[in-house]
Amino acid sequence: MPTTHPSRRQPKQARAEFALDSILEAAARTLESHGKAGLTTQRVADTAGFSIGAIYQYFPNKEGLIEALARRELERLTAMMKEALTQPAPFGTGLNARRMMRATAAFLGDRPRLYSILRAEWADAAPDTAIGQGMLRYFELIAGTLNRENPDLGKRIKRDEARFVLFRAIS
Repeated sequence: MPTTHPSRRQPKQARAEFALDSILEAAARTLESHGKAGLTTQRVADTAGFSIGAIYQYFPNKEGLIEALARRELERLTAMMKEALTQPAPFGTGLNARRMMRATAAFLGDRPRLYSILRAEWADAAPDTAIGQGMLRYFELIAGTLNRENPDLGKRIKRDEARFVLFRAIS
């Protein structure tokens, strides 16, 4: 996973924010249709209805585009998980774990081909990258919830090996 800065221009106006969202959505649709090997900045530009120069205003290359998309979707998954846990269930009920599984299943079921590609980006992210940090927050949310519900399980799930297994199992 590249550790380069994923984007160049940061949107400051609503129009620029819309452009960035349109580009990221076009990248998502391109990944779904053509896979990672078939993703090109020109194809994304064509799908988004922008010039290729507009793509390069925001992203240095296709890897930066994929990284930004992976970050955006990981943030969305984490937000869905937090929403599912807004009112945590009492200790020992198992309800929180089921809520997390349902939220993750809904997220992955929404765009399975896209998320199968992004899962690799998430899993391969170095801990010191934005995606790596996002993955740590995601796992901390899961581990914290499970720890409150079942302290023994919560302690075991904090280990790196357990995170890997949990991520693969949920995915």
